[in-house]
This record gives sequence, C-alpha cells and structure tokens, in this order.
Amino acid sequence: EHGNWIEATAAIRAAHGDIPIIVSTANPSVKTIERMREAGANAYLIKPYTKEVLREYLDRLCSELDYPAYEFFPNGVGGTDPDDT
Repeated sequence: EHGNWIEATAAIRAAHGDIPIIVSTANPSVKTIERMREAGANAYLIKPYTKEVLREYLDRLCSELDYPAYEFFPNGVGGTDPDDT
C-alpha cells in the first residue's frame, strides 16, 4: 500500500544524500509519520495544501537544513511561476 513512497524516499535519500525530502500525505497518523522518517524524509505536508504553503515550507526547510533553495527553484522559492498568472 505505502511501498511505493517508502521505496522512492529511500532511493532518493541513497542517491542524493542530504537533499531535503518532504513527503505529502493525506494520512497523518503517527505510524505513517514514523515510516516517513524511517525512510529518510525530513518532513511531511498534510493534504490538501496550497502552492503558497508548499513554497513557504520548502523555503523554511531549506533554510533550516542550510540547503540552497535556488538549486530547486532558479527564481527562488517564492519566485514567479507561469501558473501563477
């Protein structure tokens, strides 16, 4: 049932080391959150959430981990997105 995201998270962690990983879930149970952490996720977001919440969360997480957000978003985490217009 949850094997795909667990395997994906573990594979991303193995391949990319310290890259921030945020898992999105509609099931914020303690067991699910523990499985996310064990798989290597840094954080999680509970569905539904807006694009703005995701951007704020990524900005905060990258800052906390001292990871340059610009590697993910050349215009910055709060940068302009064609879908915003």
